Amino acid sequence: MTGTTVRDMPAPDFTIRETDSEAERVEIKLLLGSAFDVRPSVGKVFGQLYDDVSGGWEPTSTSIVAVANDQVIGHTLFVPRAFGFDGVEIPGAIVAMVVVAPNWRGSGVGSALMTYTEVLAKRQGLFYLHLAGNRGFYGRMGFVDGYQNCRTSVIMESVRLDGSELHLAGPGDLDALVALSSVGAPPGSVLPGADRWRWVIDTGHPRALVSRIEYLIGILSEDDFLLLDDTQTGGVIRAAGAGEKLVVYEAWSGSGSGGRLLGSVVQFARGRGYRQISLHLPQSNEISLAAAELGGVRECCVDPQLLGKVLDPCGMLERMCPAFSRRLTNSEMSMWTGQIEFRIDDTAVAAAISRGRVTMRPAEERNAQWVISIPGIALTRALLGTDRFVDRAETQIGDDSELRLLLDTLFPLKTPHFWLADSI
Repeated sequence: MTGTTVRDMPAPDFTIRETDSEAERVEIKLLLGSAFDVRPSVGKVFGQLYDDVSGGWEPTSTSIVAVANDQVIGHTLFVPRAFGFDGVEIPGAIVAMVVVAPNWRGSGVGSALMTYTEVLAKRQGLFYLHLAGNRGFYGRMGFVDGYQNCRTSVIMESVRLDGSELHLAGPGDLDALVALSSVGAPPGSVLPGADRWRWVIDTGHPRALVSRIEYLIGILSEDDFLLLDDTQTGGVIRAAGAGEKLVVYEAWSGSGSGGRLLGSVVQFARGRGYRQISLHLPQSNEISLAAAELGGVRECCVDPQLLGKVLDPCGMLERMCPAFSRRLTNSEMSMWTGQIEFRIDDTAVAAAISRGRVTMRPAEERNAQWVISIPGIALTRALLGTDRFVDRAETQIGDDSELRLLLDTLFPLKTPHFWLADSI
């Protein structure tokens, strides 16, 4: 993409473009360092993370800068990723490290960076953007919160131990890590492939962040672990510890093995001298469910800083057709036949449904049984599973029980979650 000049009087002109020199990369790291240095050395951590992501680990990443008077005054990092939505792979991107020089804030630089980023994403055919940031600022651009933040305590004395052990994972465990995390990705999370796990093993990410930013997992970690139970129904654990407390912030388990893996975590914790365990996992995670069944206290809320945006509503709905079809086939609506027209902001698409099979068609046909309008931000939350579609639609659904059941089947409530290891 060519550079774009943005005028916002009385501020001088600035240009938004992709970075083109090592000198600018140095300026970017200085800008990140000053903006994120909320604690000693935190800014340095983000500078190193920027090098890790943009310096070879992520060849498809793009560093976008705002430049004025030959100086970098703003930056955003654009990293393509595949996201999982109920078994469907959605091409998207993480937008990270958005920063504007203090004397340029309020002059339109941040908005211009985000506009450029969205144009880039659409040109690459992406459907979804994720970022961590201020909901008040990014909400004006159509981003919405919707990811859950759940914490479940573990009553260690109640957990049954069967002798299963976790071991520290390394490069030789790559295939096992990929296999064990191949199913069950929370809605809206990054799909973890071999490159992701290789990155985690080699960089230790997010070890440096959780050791310096307490609010991420509630402790300033002293130790960080990537643990593996590579038996047939095993699992993967990411955890960090400080003092007497161990925090599990990522977990993958084989079907039906949540209780056994919880026992392995407790055994590992006791062996390391930890007396408390907190699970920062989706409430639907099997390990979290096992802990709750044994009396663990769970607290969940929507994380106001984890934001998402559906860039192409019609394209996203079309991409989700396999999930829609699977949901209908497994429900009492499996024999329903007809059309629903969805109007999302200034776009529209019709869902043609026939005996459990869903396809998307142009909305011009005008033969839908129902025409339903919903804002784009509400559709994002419905696709994540945070809200019921019928509660967020602008069209009054009324007492039509058939339509309500159909929409609840197509857009079920879920527990969206974003793994800390994918935050950059």
